[in-house]
Amino acid sequence: MDESIFLVQGVFRTPAMIITAFAERCADQGLKADQFRWRGPTEPPRFDPANPDTAIVLTVMLGTVAETVAFAWNWIQSDQSRTWSWSGIHLDRDHVIFAANGGFQPWVMFWSRVSLSAYIGISPVDAWSLRCPPGIVALLAAAQHPRRLQVIDNERWYGFWLTGLMCLISMGRSQEWFGLFLRRHPLQDRIDLDCLRISEISFDLAVPRLEFYR
Repeated sequence: MDESIFLVQGVFRTPAMIITAFAERCADQGLKADQFRWRGPTEPPRFDPANPDTAIVLTVMLGTVAETVAFAWNWIQSDQSRTWSWSGIHLDRDHVIFAANGGFQPWVMFWSRVSLSAYIGISPVDAWSLRCPPGIVALLAAAQHPRRLQVIDNERWYGFWLTGLMCLISMGRSQEWFGLFLRRHPLQDRIDLDCLRISEISFDLAVPRLEFYR
């Protein structure tokens, strides 16, 4: 059955659908749901109909930041017809760090509600605040709501910064930390995982705003 008839606002999966999809991903990856402990109540926040671009997100953190990012990116790829990531990005513990607010706690899960279309065109350095969810949440929002990612309006914004997630990139004989971002490619109809120096804004990206965070 086509799940689209059950989507909130035509693009967002319900919390029950997210839990089911998460359990399926865990099974595919050889993980067990009881490896994760709840941080805060198990009841998800309510969808805010006054803000039709809010997403309810089940935030899960694996053993390391790199494992969590790889888990979410693989989840995104499984629900999109075309994806791409730059070959210079290596999703391993030596190349991916979490350098933003909120901290990283392994093997926890909790509910968040974020506004995806926010702070468009603002550098993630300027937008790192308690109102900006970690990039892990934004990446999981894309994984759990694949339809929303497919209908990004490229006339307004292309995607969003994964706030606080930094990737170590080789630049000739040196290495440099870059900010990761996710976007819908405007011409090739695909979802890209890419990186930029955090001071270089060449197109409009959103920095998701925190609406609800336990």
